[in-house]
Amino acid sequence: MLKVILLTITMLILSCHSSVGEIIKTSRAGTTKTSTKKEIPVKSFAKIIKTLHVKKCKKMNITPCKDGDKFTSVGSGVSVGKTSGGSLILTAGHVCTMQLSENAKSLMEEHEIIMEAININNE
Repeated sequence: MLKVILLTITMLILSCHSSVGEIIKTSRAGTTKTSTKKEIPVKSFAKIIKTLHVKKCKKMNITPCKDGDKFTSVGSGVSVGKTSGGSLILTAGHVCTMQLSENAKSLMEEHEIIMEAININNE
């Protein structure tokens, strides 16, 4: 059992090296640097944009709510597959939650939440 644990730890340590960077070659004449920079794969990156559109506020004496207000938040994700309707985007749960706080709900009579994902070409 101890051998398995040590082997696992060794593999983790050896796998934690950077593949993007520089490799230094040593020769008798001295040290030379050879660039081995690789392109970061960004074709599958996605930007998730969520917009809360306040259509109608509740009638109150003092309220920070205004009809027509828009609030936007942005997150990131990655395309992990395709479906007949588009791409499957993997992102964090807090990016795609559609729930509002009770305080926000108490200020609005009508609202709309719009979520969209775009790629690096803004498509």
